[in-house]
Amino acid sequence: MSSIIECGICLDHDNKELNSNDFINKIKTPCGHYFHSSCFFKWIEHKQNCPICRSKFFYNDREKYYQEVRRLEQDIQIKENYLLELKEEIKKSKIDINNLNELYKEIFIKYENFSAKVKNLDGEINNLNKIYQHRKQILKLINNTISLYKNKLIRLRV
Repeated sequence: MSSIIECGICLDHDNKELNSNDFINKIKTPCGHYFHSSCFFKWIEHKQNCPICRSKFFYNDREKYYQEVRRLEQDIQIKENYLLELKEEIKKSKIDINNLNELYKEIFIKYENFSAKVKNLDGEINNLNKIYQHRKQILKLINNTISLYKNKLIRLRV
């Protein structure tokens, strides 16, 4: 694991490792030193040597660095476009979530209404069952009474 290296121009390390692969705004000179790209390009506009070891940069080196800046700018633009796409997807997802929440609320209200109706119907069924049982008992009494009268009638005929 490499140690944190400060930019030799601004002397800031921004809590990032200048020699790590994920540090996008870095420049490595042919002499092996790392700098923030923005610091480095301001430097080489006025000076033609490395801020650390004073090695001379040649025109080809400067052109290579400018190409690197253009590549970095394109990379940043691609990432910014991707970020915008992701933000748009997040916005759409939030709308979808809101729509689903509204649908859930509607379904929940319908479920609550349905549950209340089922509970009422259960109560009605229970009441009807009690009435049925009561009438069944009355019918049994009536049948018993009819049987008694039939028996009395038969005895009276005899």
